[in-house]
Amino acid sequence: TVILDSDVASIRVSPSDRETYRRAAGLLELHASGEYVFAGPDAPELYVLARRKNPTRALFDFVDMSDSARGASLVRTLREREVTAIAINGRPDFSPPLDAATVRRLQALYPQHAEVGRFDVRWR
Repeated sequence: TVILDSDVASIRVSPSDRETYRRAAGLLELHASGEYVFAGPDAPELYVLARRKNPTRALFDFVDMSDSARGASLVRTLREREVTAIAINGRPDFSPPLDAATVRRLQALYPQHAEVGRFDVRWR
């Protein structure tokens, strides 16, 4: 294992995961126009690495009883906070993936994208 980022995220990950996180965070930084990005489910590392805030109440969806990072609530929050870049985690470790309807709505809102490992990084 290796340290994800010795300056901001001293957690151990595999070398390939470190590269994935760095590339995904770099795209979020590049395409985020404000202080917020969305990364989920279960991708809090990207907020730190991209130097942006989470617009929802959830770091890990499975403990968020309000469902702030799912469905219509998520879409509404992203619009209200004027979020321009997101990363959809297609293989979260703990929470279930986003449902297909939510993913389709996010794809429509954020038409430009790049696949980075388990992440679909999207922006407008």
